[in-house]
Amino acid sequence: MSRHRILYVDDEEPNLVNFEHTFENEYEIFTALNGEEGFEVLKKEGEMSLVISDQKMPGIMGTDFLYKVRQLYPDSVRMVITAYSDTDYLIDSINKGYVYRYVLKPWDEFELQIAIKHAVEKYGMKQKNKKLLRWLEVMNSELEQRVQERTGELKIMNDLLKKSNKELRKAHRKMQVQTAALENNNAEINNKLAELQKTKAEIQSLQELLPICSYCKKVRDDKNYWQEVENYLDSKSNLKFSHGICPDCYKKKVKPDLKKLKKKPAAKPKK
Repeated sequence: MSRHRILYVDDEEPNLVNFEHTFENEYEIFTALNGEEGFEVLKKEGEMSLVISDQKMPGIMGTDFLYKVRQLYPDSVRMVITAYSDTDYLIDSINKGYVYRYVLKPWDEFELQIAIKHAVEKYGMKQKNKKLLRWLEVMNSELEQRVQERTGELKIMNDLLKKSNKELRKAHRKMQVQTAALENNNAEINNKLAELQKTKAEIQSLQELLPICSYCKKVRDDKNYWQEVENYLDSKSNLKFSHGICPDCYKKKVKPDLKKLKKKPAAKPKK
């Protein structure tokens, strides 16, 4: 992990040497004898974690220098070291955000060390927050893109569902029409079946009427052909007839014929 970088500006070189010697093991130290040199260092090295400036310097005051540093590098933490007992101007600078805090000269090493530690921690926190914000911006952008993509997919799916529902409703209406047609056909078929059943019953009723001759007792079939009763029944059923003579016919027909045969003389044999 890289060390925090600190720029210390002071017009007294011994102070610069003492500061660098004190903190070079913990931080990367840059020094300048005045504000102009300080800007050159910033131009060359870029943003610092902490910029410390002496208040009373030739050319530009420490708070004015730090004010311009703030314009160039707003994330850099700014501290001022002063020997002035009147601190009203410094407090005003602190309230306006030009300066993070001030340290009185001659500075106490332990006090300055604590002040610097807090200052670089503040800078580190700013950088972490910036990284977090950038990460959140990236995540939000990706999330927004995914939401847009998902929204597009859902819109496509919704359109497909609408189209499918439309087709289903159309198919349902068609099926209803076909069902109604089938029901009508079934009704017609049932009516025709009923008519056929009625016709069949009438035919069967007609078939049960068997025309028979009043004299010869022959019967007439459905082809208007007169035939003997036994022949007719034989063609219409599996009945088989065996012939015999009833008592009435025997008395009326057979017996008289037998008597006639007995009275008739027998024929002479031919020579």
